[in-house]
Amino acid sequence: MYFLKLIRRCVEDCSHAGRCDDDVAHWLTVPRIANQINAIPADYLAAYLKTFGAWDADQLGDHEQNKARLLWSACSTAKEQIVHKEPCPCTVYVGE
Repeated sequence: MYFLKLIRRCVEDCSHAGRCDDDVAHWLTVPRIANQINAIPADYLAAYLKTFGAWDADQLGDHEQNKARLLWSACSTAKEQIVHKEPCPCTVYVGE
């Protein structure tokens, strides 16, 4: 199991209404975030994302896109934590 520790600004930037692609791409270059995501093996990340049922095998073969999918998804989960008044940085678990 892996976990991501996300700061509020990242969560807000990557989980707003509309397309978040540019914001997610930016945060994937921030060492504090990128280092955590880069530590997750590609096969583990693809298997985790497969559980969402939102992407097919071809799509899940793109590791760079999987990193973006993970960050977007994690920020959406963390936003729910913020709504429920849990403290930031938020911790989002990746895996079982």
